[in-house]
Amino acid sequence: EMRAYPVEGLVDPINDTIDDAPVVVFPTSSGAAVFSPRADDTILVFERLGEAFADTATGSTWTEAGVAIAGPLEGSALEPLATRTTFWFALVGAFPQVEIYQ
Repeated sequence: EMRAYPVEGLVDPINDTIDDAPVVVFPTSSGAAVFSPRADDTILVFERLGEAFADTATGSTWTEAGVAIAGPLEGSALEPLATRTTFWFALVGAFPQVEIYQ
């Protein structure tokens, strides 16, 4: 399955699942970054915390680069997932089966 996430105006992280795999989309200064939200055997759920993000399980603070900078998971890093940034019309032209996240 392929999913597109509109990043214009994105403020809060998107917690989602694609093909039974959890993903999190962090808004960044240059668009967005997509990660596997796993820490050890825990699937993390994220929310905005000022200019950073926090996971609801441990309250750790995370940067837009997916690195925990405070809390119990400090020093941990989320696994980045392969993505591509493009205009929506180019994406649906090349991949008409793509699902647009609403």
